[in-house]
Amino acid sequence: MHPIRDLTGVLLLGLLLCGCALNGEHFRFCSEQCLPLETQASCGPTQLQFQEVCAVPCVEPSTGEALSPLDLDERMLSSDNVLHLSLQECIQRALSTSTVMRDLGGTVVRSPQSVNTSIDPALIFSDPRVGEEAALSAFDANFFVNNYFERNDRGLNNQFFGNNGQFRQDLNTTQT
Repeated sequence: MHPIRDLTGVLLLGLLLCGCALNGEHFRFCSEQCLPLETQASCGPTQLQFQEVCAVPCVEPSTGEALSPLDLDERMLSSDNVLHLSLQECIQRALSTSTVMRDLGGTVVRSPQSVNTSIDPALIFSDPRVGEEAALSAFDANFFVNNYFERNDRGLNNQFFGNNGQFRQDLNTTQT
């Protein structure tokens, strides 16, 4: 019917199918001029080189991190290096070195949120209102289901629609 429109459609379809194949230049992920000599042959690194990691401690020098039980040196567990404590002495030492117990005054009773402890970074991280967990929870999967039920009984002023002018319907709409 429309030969010009049909011809134009066939030409556009042909160009679309050819696409970028008409370009004779092959794509490479890197240029060989910018790479060192040992990686130019394969256009990518052939061997990983490990570097020394310099970790900066994130805790204050006064509060050293405790070693996990798997990191303990068994030679250090000799009888001259082990300190024998009773339960009362252990609790006394723990409470005497705790910053919360040292600053016990009325601050803890009046405003407990202002007292700093060693677990404050973990509490801030996992705070569901402002922490990192709150930022990540915005991307959690949500699943919602809504059901709407209607019963329609209407009298119509038209004999052709409904059952002698009565419109009756039970309607359920489900959205997921």
